Amino acid sequence: MTRHREYVGDCTRLVEELQVDGFVVKPEDLEVLDSMIRCCELFPTEDPDNPPVFRASLDDGSVVQFHDVDELRAHPNTPPARIVGLTVTRLGDGNRRVEVELAESGELVIDACGPAGLVEAALHRLRLQLRGLDQEYSWFVRLFVIDRRPRVQAALLAILACAVLLYSVGLYLYALNVGVDISGDLIPPGMTYYQAVEGAIRSDDVGDKLDVLLIGNLRGFMNVTDFLQSIRTTVIACLWAILILGAAAWILWHLKRYYPPSFFALGHQQEKLARMQRTRDLWVGAIIVSFLVNLVAGVLVATLG
Repeated sequence: MTRHREYVGDCTRLVEELQVDGFVVKPEDLEVLDSMIRCCELFPTEDPDNPPVFRASLDDGSVVQFHDVDELRAHPNTPPARIVGLTVTRLGDGNRRVEVELAESGELVIDACGPAGLVEAALHRLRLQLRGLDQEYSWFVRLFVIDRRPRVQAALLAILACAVLLYSVGLYLYALNVGVDISGDLIPPGMTYYQAVEGAIRSDDVGDKLDVLLIGNLRGFMNVTDFLQSIRTTVIACLWAILILGAAAWILWHLKRYYPPSFFALGHQQEKLARMQRTRDLWVGAIIVSFLVNLVAGVLVATLG
């Protein structure tokens, strides 16, 4: 939660931004929010001539204003007039005001201005109500679906794997055309060349000394057959990495559709919320079953193999 304080005349203005995983607004939530703002401590009495005003942002970019909850609930809430953001505002005498913003990005912002003590009391009550909208997703959803950093890191890894794959394929084609094979007995493995140098130094045979000089030119040499095999291993690893990262990105993209940062379950969107929750449960179940199947298969392969 972040808070900003400033002074407007003899009033205190407080702006709080609540951090939530994602929120869902239902008709009953609107009624409670409307009632709380009508009876807010910042306003001496409930003024029927000065009710809260609802401004809804639609997915076509337009903004529609509603003067009461019933009018807002009567909105069909279907594309392209689907509600993606909502602001509830009530103004009072002088600088007194309270505004609650439910943003499309998932941010919940309370903006209140009035006497310091009354502002604190109003923010406390509204904060508790808005916290009730938090979906409180599981750690997996917060880490891999809500947080975009894992998706960015996966994309960078996929780009790196593609770059390594292209480089390896080019290297494979080049080695296939210019590489050669020689007898493996002539290639000094590891540091054994220096043992051969020591033996040639101690030897009086000129042939041994010449052999060591010639073998020195083969240090670090790799037969093209072995080199191509190592490249094939790298190519296969890159292909698996791209496949796994692509599958993970596809799954996370689909899951993100069912864990929106904000959702207004009003009008026809109430039915969509029910379908979304059912589909979400199926996805979670499928992922759990797939994990268990892979785990059992891995155990069986390790045991029987």
